Amino acid sequence: MKCLILLAVTLTLLNTACVVAVDSRPQLSRDLLVKALAVAKADPRVQELLAGGARVDRITPVLVGGRKTDGTEFTELWAEVHLKNGDKEWVARVDLQRGIVDQGFQPPPPADQGRGIGATSTKTPTASPTATVRPNQLANWKGNGYEFRYPPACKVVQRDQSLTVGARIELAVVDSGGLKLAEYVNQFVEKQTKAGVWTVDSRQAETIGGTLALRVDHRFGGTNRYGTAVFIERQGKIYAWQFTAGGMTCDEGSAFGEIISSFRFVE
Repeated sequence: MKCLILLAVTLTLLNTACVVAVDSRPQLSRDLLVKALAVAKADPRVQELLAGGARVDRITPVLVGGRKTDGTEFTELWAEVHLKNGDKEWVARVDLQRGIVDQGFQPPPPADQGRGIGATSTKTPTASPTATVRPNQLANWKGNGYEFRYPPACKVVQRDQSLTVGARIELAVVDSGGLKLAEYVNQFVEKQTKAGVWTVDSRQAETIGGTLALRVDHRFGGTNRYGTAVFIERQGKIYAWQFTAGGMTCDEGSAFGEIISSFRFVE
């Protein structure tokens, strides 16, 4: 007897012989459902939610696309593990190929169980990666008048004054065109939003290495992935760091936070 279901897949299917097979949308086989659940439950952030009373509600497929450092585009099948605790819900995206939960998602603060791993709330949760790598695991990169720390597993590739770190982090150094930092960021963000490339989540000023910076958290792409851009101005140049969610070659989510917190000009 064959069994077909719609896109939302309930956990009860894990004990049946039903096969997920619905039109041309992404599908998760029984084996991938089991793998997604196991990967999610092994993640400390998900374990924290479960220990706080959350339960796994359902698992759904999602296509994640992006662009590799060599310019080629890719699309991968991931899984979204939905967790609920009362009226609160979190979504942990599982990279099925690498067997990890997306590092960009952060656990909820102890005093607020309504935020965290993709938590839905009246305020959009920040997508900014945070630094979690220990100092003795970091390497130091210095050149072109600045320096920063990064995990050695994330390969740094330099192109003139610009560079990439891993597959999801990029620094572009461009001329400000005589604009002040806020003016440049305003024009850049307006261009991205008008073109339908970005949907801005939040924007805030901060100090990085003693220098004023502007951070813009945003969503992009057909799967509404998150990204973070940090802009710094110095001597007529704009230093634009960007992190985008997607397939990772190292722990770029954590690496980005460490890079930004340690970045400073040295000349």
